[in-house]
Order: sequence, then C-alpha cells, then structure tokens
Amino acid sequence: MSETLTDRIEIADLFAKLSRLLDEQRFDDLHTVYHHDIEALSPRANCAGSKS
Repeated sequence: MSETLTDRIEIADLFAKLSRLLDEQRFDDLHTVYHHDIEALSPRANCAGSKS
C-alpha cells in the first residue's frame, strides 16, 4: 500500500475517533486525538494547545 494511501486511512480513522468523542461528549479524552501544541483555525473559532 502506498504511503499516501496509508496516511489517508490514518487521517480518516483519526477523524472518525474525534467525531465519536465529540458525539459522546467525551471532552476529557480529546487529548488522545490532538497533539499538545495543536493550533486550529476556523471561521467561527480559533484554539491552541499549550506550547510547553
């Protein structure tokens, strides 16, 4: 399997896990899908993790 396809599958799996966590309101488990220094930008909100 190509590296690109493998990456796409891993991203899809991660997105599905994030969706389940949000649907189930398991906000304390979000650290399992986000890295500590994430920065997310969207038209409605921006958020950033710790830089430490």
